[in-house]
Amino acid sequence: MASTLAERITQALDGPPKKTQKALAAACGVKPPSVNDWKTGKTKTIEGQNLVRAATFLGVNAKWLAEGLGPMRGSENELSTYDIARLDVHVAAGTGNVVEAVDRVGGLTFRRDFLRQVGIYTESEDESVVLNVKGESMGPLLDGAVILVNKKVRDPVAGKVFVFADGEGPLLKRVVRVNGLWIARSDNDDKAQYPDFPFKKDNLLIGQAVWMGAKL
Repeated sequence: MASTLAERITQALDGPPKKTQKALAAACGVKPPSVNDWKTGKTKTIEGQNLVRAATFLGVNAKWLAEGLGPMRGSENELSTYDIARLDVHVAAGTGNVVEAVDRVGGLTFRRDFLRQVGIYTESEDESVVLNVKGESMGPLLDGAVILVNKKVRDPVAGKVFVFADGEGPLLKRVVRVNGLWIARSDNDDKAQYPDFPFKKDNLLIGQAVWMGAKL
């Protein structure tokens, strides 16, 4: 028996990774009640830009989402890729570096199925970017590495690694919650050189680091 739009929306939201109706609404540029109508069956079809945006955000095939035809995920495009911009910016894993200019110095190619897993759905620089890391505050392996940053994640998540701006330039730190405060913490055990410090008003989160490439 053919599935309904409501059933397919529910299945796609369940993931992996699991998504919320609110996030889907934001990705499609519609109000949350519209997504609720898709999920409850009040609206029987979805098409046009809403279909494209919803399928892209959910990481499913548009034809499957619209009509229930073909595979939910994967096709001849399963191995398709995006080139994510690599910028000439050194993110300090130590003390902040002053950024005087930002230039694109090429890009790194990632499979789209992997990017979907880390919440990246386009190759727009507004969504993701590759940056260089300099310093050992996050451990020696990261010194000289490159990182992929999901710029859409700008709310701190305990235990995750984020790039954020401070007065001297971008920093890479792990964020933790201590006594109700968000703390920036280095993975390096030398706390005399790399002490923890609380977020300040000018510590704007740039995005979450979701992948790194390093020379072994």
